[in-house]
Parts: sequence; structure tokens; C-alpha cells
Amino acid sequence: MTEVNVLGAIIAGLSAAAVFSMFTAMARAMGMTTMSIEKTLGAMFAEGTTATVIGTIMHLMSGIVFAFVYAVIFVAVGAGASNGWVIGAIIGLVHGLMVGALVMPMM
Repeated sequence: MTEVNVLGAIIAGLSAAAVFSMFTAMARAMGMTTMSIEKTLGAMFAEGTTATVIGTIMHLMSGIVFAFVYAVIFVAVGAGASNGWVIGAIIGLVHGLMVGALVMPMM
């Protein structure tokens, strides 16, 4: 059984969270939404710019947590080069459904 690549998971989590933040920033700039995950998360603890900074840190940290969960699942099911994309698609679908069903209604 292989082990979880800790550094790889951290890099993947930070990258994914940063890309998600960039896409939502572009969507806000184009007027498609007013939602900011960073401000929403940070507003639980502060106001204004401080909320955005705290929320950004929280979002990046949650990206790392999700990356570790994905990595552990990949290792547990033995995902490899031939079936890794299928496992990733299934995990992503479940993740998306959970966010859509649980998190989005709260926002």
C-alpha cells in the first residue's frame, strides 16, 4: 500500500483553492455573482479587509484539508494511472453534490 504524498497534497490543496478563488473573482468582475467565499468565511470573525484576509487563510487551509481527504481516498481505493481519473471524477461529483446540497443553501 502506498502512502499519502503530504507535500503533494499541500501543493494540490493550495493550488485548487487559489484557482477557485481566481475563478470566483473573475465571475464577480463580470457581474455573474456577488459571492465571495473569502468574505463569507471571514465575516464570521471580523469585518472589512480583515474579514477578507482571515477568510482567504481559512479557504486555503480548507483546500489543504480537502486535498488530504482526496489523497487518503485515492490511496485507500488503490487509484492508479489507469483508473485515477475515474476515482477523481467520482470523488469530485460527491464533493460537488454535498456542497450544492449543504453549503450553497446556507449562503
